[in-house]
Amino acid sequence: MSASENYVLCVSTVTEGGRVSKSEDMGVASSIGQPFGATILNSLKFQFQYGVLAEPDAFDPGSGPIVLGASAAAGAKEGGDVVTVFGLNFGESGALPKVYFGSARAPEAKLRTNSAITVATPPGVNLYGNPLGPVPVTVSTDAGSDTAENTYTYLPALVLASVPHRGGRFEIRFLGAPGSTVHLATGVKGSGVRWGPFDGAWELRPGWRWLGRDVFTPNGVARFVLEVPSDAGSLGGLLEFQAICLTAGSGFASTGGGTLPSSAGSFTNRLTVKIEP
Repeated sequence: MSASENYVLCVSTVTEGGRVSKSEDMGVASSIGQPFGATILNSLKFQFQYGVLAEPDAFDPGSGPIVLGASAAAGAKEGGDVVTVFGLNFGESGALPKVYFGSARAPEAKLRTNSAITVATPPGVNLYGNPLGPVPVTVSTDAGSDTAENTYTYLPALVLASVPHRGGRFEIRFLGAPGSTVHLATGVKGSGVRWGPFDGAWELRPGWRWLGRDVFTPNGVARFVLEVPSDAGSLGGLLEFQAICLTAGSGFASTGGGTLPSSAGSFTNRLTVKIEP
């Protein structure tokens, strides 16, 4: 597997119950392109059973909306990206559903079908001007509302890729623009401080420290694998992380020594991580 080919294998089996007169197996494999260069390989095995009678307890989606996902996993913190939200019971022509990314309502929405709404994403920044990172997507209609957690990510962002356990390791990923250079730091939550030419603000108190060396991300993704102290006192503790995403510019002092060819960029979201047993 090359560095630019990341695969996740998903396998599932679907079987219907009921009266059967004949059955037939069919295998299906497909490759689905995902954001940030990842590819998901789906291998599905369906058992088709003919003569199946409808069961009285069959799935009933009800009348309220159900959010299943979105056509894009991430986008710019400034908003304005066109995204289609998929689900059920979004309604027919008439009253337009309300769509929220986090707590912000999408300013433009078009009901395509009962299961698809196309929207322009609202801006996704906090009061310091930093991207929100992963946010839930909510669809609200006259029949109710439904929310899908961590459905969309405002970039550049830090996301937790694995749960930290005491005495173990965990992974944080940076998602941003290809060609970025990333500085990851840890510290204690503070108030937002404007710093130099960067877009946004630093949200860690003085005393924060850089973790590792500068990381260049040709495809916009960086992995940071960190260790958690085995000290029992760390259990339930909160770790705070934030990063600077550098872009082309002129001169910025590097933690690895020398000068990086950049003096422009932006801050990521502030990521809070809880240490589990």
